[in-house]
Amino acid sequence: MQIDVKSIVQSADVPSVPKILNEILLMADNPMATSTALEALVVQEPGLAAQLLKWVNSALYALPNRVSSVSHSMVLLGFSTVKSVAAGMILINTFDSSVGLTREYVGEVWGHTLSAATFIRHLTKGQSQGVRDDLFLAALIHDVGHLVLQQYFGTEYDSLC
Repeated sequence: MQIDVKSIVQSADVPSVPKILNEILLMADNPMATSTALEALVVQEPGLAAQLLKWVNSALYALPNRVSSVSHSMVLLGFSTVKSVAAGMILINTFDSSVGLTREYVGEVWGHTLSAATFIRHLTKGQSQGVRDDLFLAALIHDVGHLVLQQYFGTEYDSLC
């Protein structure tokens, strides 16, 4: 079977990135931004807020007390981690309503993505924060191609996998 990559790229229904993600990414990169301003954006995306709380309360961070506020989780995780989680989660979630993709498949991809990101956090403990954040974000978005291929090829892609 000959695969025409150009036609895949042109016909793939890759959703646009939500406006809130752009705002979060811009604010997280702004050295003048406050955690209060970033929190105001994050809470507009309840799934993201829940995901940040899940991350900060995970065994990865091994905190002595449970964190229950978004603002506290953001302070502990740092702006760059908030940005990475937001980028990965929102990009994956935009595919949730795409034609040709089931909620279950997107959920499986997201679960794998989170596992990879967690693994990267463990592997990069001795690296600089910038390197760790870049690799963390790469792990969060590395499966987007699977979603596009599944969307384009469907059952053919399933059998290939």
